[in-house]
Amino acid sequence: MNLDIKTLLSPLDDLLNKIGAKEVNNYNFEEKIIIPDAKFTLELKKYPELEIKIIESLIQADKNFFSIDGRPCVLYIPYGDLERMPVFHVTKCSSVNSMYEKGRMRRYVATDDTSGIFKAYIASSWRKRDYELKYIKLKVCKTCLTSLNYKGYRKLSDKAKQEVVDNFNLQEFFDEQNNWQNNFNNNNILAKCDIYPTNWPEIARAYKERRRWRCEACGVDLSDNKSLLHAHHVNGLKFDNSPENIKVLCALCHSEQPYHAHMQNISNFAEARRKILNLRIKMRGQLRDFLNLKFDII
Repeated sequence: MNLDIKTLLSPLDDLLNKIGAKEVNNYNFEEKIIIPDAKFTLELKKYPELEIKIIESLIQADKNFFSIDGRPCVLYIPYGDLERMPVFHVTKCSSVNSMYEKGRMRRYVATDDTSGIFKAYIASSWRKRDYELKYIKLKVCKTCLTSLNYKGYRKLSDKAKQEVVDNFNLQEFFDEQNNWQNNFNNNNILAKCDIYPTNWPEIARAYKERRRWRCEACGVDLSDNKSLLHAHHVNGLKFDNSPENIKVLCALCHSEQPYHAHMQNISNFAEARRKILNLRIKMRGQLRDFLNLKFDII
């Protein structure tokens, strides 16, 4: 029996041509992705950077509260927007533990400032990147209050709970904790500014081109619908643009990542979802047609 390789592979060649695959000669699998350097325009003050090991020691402490060098402190994410302002955490509530288990603790910073005024980068909305360093008053985490049952929080009415949140005083809170000494120095330990660099579109495009405009999760080809392909930060840190932290995803797969469900509330998301699903169906149909082909063995 003779096997005609050209006849066998010709349907595959036709399919590859249809989906726009390009022939690569002498491909170097050790080739590294060359990504443009991130450029920040903000003039950042030189605050000490909070190392992950410090945060881990805070979370793994025996007590329910956080401390640095014996001083009580709180944790918060130092960026947000006017639509979704951050909150600060006073104990290891379920939200903090969840972030710890997901390996996203580097998003937090710690401070022992009891004024209730926090340094944070705030944008006008989550869709924009007009971050500005501001001194803002943040609310205490309601999950923390529930976890501690602070002032009987669990059994209070919704109105009374809101009053506890609105009137929460950090100095008063720590004064009530018998295991703390009142030796605050009002220091902030800030992590690296977690905002997109000014040349993020250039960086993102480099990753997308490297992946040939295909979603790394579902495989859909978006070379003709490039706006539907996103560059996702796996660990949630926008300043970490290393190759192992960037995953190229279609808008639908991106919205299914942890903490990204809000993307589904965008006005044009329904249309984007419809286009992506149709492209997936088309792609699967082409693959099914190829797999169903019958080859003549000579």
